[in-house]
Amino acid sequence: RCREQAPSSSARVLVASGARCAILLSMATAGPLPVRRVSFEYPDDFDPMWCPHRLEFAAAANGISLGMPYAEPLFIKVVRTTFDDISPELRARSETYIRQETGHHTQHKHFNDLVNARYPATARVQRWMATSTNWVWRAPPKFRLAFTAAGETISYGVARWTEAHLGELIDDA
Repeated sequence: RCREQAPSSSARVLVASGARCAILLSMATAGPLPVRRVSFEYPDDFDPMWCPHRLEFAAAANGISLGMPYAEPLFIKVVRTTFDDISPELRARSETYIRQETGHHTQHKHFNDLVNARYPATARVQRWMATSTNWVWRAPPKFRLAFTAAGETISYGVARWTEAHLGELIDDA
């Protein structure tokens, strides 16, 4: 079970009697969870190597995107397994998180279809991701939750770093 301790000015602290709370730490900040609806449109002649002055960045970003239609549904399933162990407030925040992940999944899938059309060999990466996420789902619940927490933590860090460096990364892209 998870329980909240006295909130600080910027975050609530969760005390966990089990590993089920790990993923929820990132959702336990004060205030409502911001809803991020992302929608991208791509031109008909979209080039998956969209950052010509930093091709390695475009390839790395595309590689991350190829995994998201597999990782995000896994993360959603794992978070749902915690619902019996969390407070109603944290469950509501978790449900908002799930709605966001569903939207992200859709956007990544659309982008990946464009990458796959230009680079059909990326289908191999996606088959590997499907196999990997199936393996994680068959792992013990504590491992699945730890994997999800780590994945979300890494994703958050990469997103914040990218956000801080957008100008140098995508100017002239």
